[in-house]
Amino acid sequence: ARFPARFEGPPGAANGGIIVGALACPALAAASSEGVAHAGVTRISARLHASAPLEQPLRVDVAEARGAYRVSILDGDRPLVSGSVEVAYGDHAPSIGDALSPIPGGRANDIQQLARVPVPDRPPFFEETGDHPIPGCFSCGPEHAGGMRIFPRVAGEGIVCAPWRPAHEFDDSGGALAALILTSALDCSSGICMPVEMQRELLDLDQFFLLGSLDVRYLRVASVERDYRVAAKALLRDGRKFFGLSALFDDAGVPYALAEATWIVAGMTRIKAFGASTEQDR
Repeated sequence: ARFPARFEGPPGAANGGIIVGALACPALAAASSEGVAHAGVTRISARLHASAPLEQPLRVDVAEARGAYRVSILDGDRPLVSGSVEVAYGDHAPSIGDALSPIPGGRANDIQQLARVPVPDRPPFFEETGDHPIPGCFSCGPEHAGGMRIFPRVAGEGIVCAPWRPAHEFDDSGGALAALILTSALDCSSGICMPVEMQRELLDLDQFFLLGSLDVRYLRVASVERDYRVAAKALLRDGRKFFGLSALFDDAGVPYALAEATWIVAGMTRIKAFGASTEQDR
């Protein structure tokens, strides 16, 4: 495995959503090697252990476990991310719009709420807070010209929403959004939904938060030829941990994927972690 420089999240490291989504390919390859003709990822539940370097060869371990695949990406013997990838099998390859997995019962009300959230007529979150913690991020960074350019806007207390039109190159070669792209689309919003005042407090302290875990459910096959909204809501703040929920919808409010995330406030300042790489330091 190797993460191209384009997939940068924090300076010098891969975007968290890309890292988690990258677990899909080894799982599908393992299913294919076992003779499965038509397989699709329905869920990835992963924990990030360390930053994944860019443009370096990394090792991948795959093992079958309880009907799923345990996949880890390692830098030598050091694990960077590990998770469980659930794969569904069918008689034919899934088509655009086909259902992959149901919304978990405990999140049905949350998804119904987020499906009704419109894109606010106001500036992106980083303009309201006065800074962007990681401006070069592949998913949400305004300074990443080749990124996804998903810029969440505050839609209410602890709720954000962003419009998104995927680039054609983000498909899986069959017209559907690639799994790692879809996962990255859900990544940053699940943290940016932290209430603005909390974000300002972190910025005042020159602190930032990093993705600790991500549990993604792929609900339907999403086309690359469609306009979407990424909506997210804050769930809980517990000391250095923040929990958020994000989901991808089309214009009709149909959900295509959802993610539950845990974010960890880093124990160091941005300057110490990244050097003079943030907007306020330039």
